[in-house]
Amino acid sequence: MSRPAETLTEEIKKTSLSFSDRFDKLYSPKAPFDSPEYSEFSKAMFSNLVGGIGYFYGSGLVDRSAAPEYEEENEGFWEEAAEARARAKPTLDEPRELFTSIPSRPFFPRGFLWDEGFHLTPVIDWDIDLTYVLF
Repeated sequence: MSRPAETLTEEIKKTSLSFSDRFDKLYSPKAPFDSPEYSEFSKAMFSNLVGGIGYFYGSGLVDRSAAPEYEEENEGFWEEAAEARARAKPTLDEPRELFTSIPSRPFFPRGFLWDEGFHLTPVIDWDIDLTYVLF
């Protein structure tokens, strides 16, 4: 009889191999990107993409002033935008749902509804049912 830790370790190994095999079949790398280091990098990027899928629900704090300083039309736009934000009177928006893929969780942990087409491109081949939920 195996111990739970051994069983878990074995299942992790099997799942990792299964993922790797499936990834290599679906996204077979082409030269010059077919060496092992590119393969590991690609798998890590794809894992992060799928792992970044999340569900969000809540109210947003929204500035609807449409201040012209937000247009970023000159080099010092960030200073003007900071002044506009200082005088803004944001309002609490009604709660909404968002099921999305987050491109960079550590640096920008929020969804981009307008990027879903880009995110869905590799996910469609992996699991089309998941893309129906996202889109």
